[in-house]
Amino acid sequence: MRTALSVRSAILFVGTALVLMAAPQVSAAELQCGELVRQKCQGCHSLGRICAQLGRDKGEWQESVAAMADYDPSISIEDQKTVVKCLSQQDKNVVAFCR
Repeated sequence: MRTALSVRSAILFVGTALVLMAAPQVSAAELQCGELVRQKCQGCHSLGRICAQLGRDKGEWQESVAAMADYDPSISIEDQKTVVKCLSQQDKNVVAFCR
């Protein structure tokens, strides 16, 4: 029974990954801040870690986000600017998912 659950979980994971990879890419400006932060940050960082840092200023976020973009080239300059703005201004959508 446990093996069947593992197989189903693996199939669900792979299926979800394929759907996400096939989804059309949208610009950072088209995404709400909370969704963009989830997409670009939560793959490597827990929600708790992100939310605990919300009091940081724009300069601190720019430095951190630029360093993260060095690890993940899919984080474009536009994404970086938007994520920094969202996090440093504590956008309502980011604050909402931190609750």
